[in-house]
Amino acid sequence: QITAQKQGATAQIRIIGEIGWDVNSEQFRTQIDDLVKQGATDAHVYINSPGGSCFDAAEIVNILSVFKGNVTGEGGALVASAGTYIAAHCKTFVMP
Repeated sequence: QITAQKQGATAQIRIIGEIGWDVNSEQFRTQIDDLVKQGATDAHVYINSPGGSCFDAAEIVNILSVFKGNVTGEGGALVASAGTYIAAHCKTFVMP
């Protein structure tokens, strides 16, 4: 699932589950387009995913490029495969 909400100028985004099955790029694009229209310029992406579709992960990275400011990331218990691809494209990424 993807949840996204605006806090100040930052989009708080959570990607949880298998990318391309539980989470797909079209759902993501709709939510991000709405946040950008509301004035979000930065993004913080939380990822907890075993991976999934490389195609959807690549499209999610493309969608994140609409943010003019920083895109930072944070990992949960697992950030694997396609989730790692998204994480690698954040300006900074942290995990416990």
